[in-house]
Amino acid sequence: SDEAGAAARLAERAPPPAEEQAEEVRALLGEVVQEAAAPARGAALRVALGDVSARWRAVSLADGLREFMEQDLEDLRLDVPALPQILREELAPALASLRGGCRVPA
Repeated sequence: SDEAGAAARLAERAPPPAEEQAEEVRALLGEVVQEAAAPARGAALRVALGDVSARWRAVSLADGLREFMEQDLEDLRLDVPALPQILREELAPALASLRGGCRVPA
C-alpha cells in the first residue's frame, strides 16, 4: 500500500536531532492539517505519527503537539475552517492508536 511504502521510506531516514524534533512535529502537523483531502490527511497522520512515536524521543510528540496547539492553532483556524473537526475526527484517533496512546490537549 501507499502507506506501507511511505512508512518504509521514513524508516530509512534518520530522525532529526533531538533538539529539533518537537519543532519538526509542530511543522508536520501544520502541513498535514492543511491538506484538503481527508484520506491523504489521515494517511499522512498515521504514517508520520507512527514513525515519530516509534523512533523519536518520547517527549518530542507531546512537546510538538503542545507547541502546535499553543502557537499555530488560532492562525490555522482562519485558513482551515474544518480544523476543529480534523483535530477531533482525524488527529485524536491517530494519536490514540499510537503505542502508549496520546491525546489532543484540551
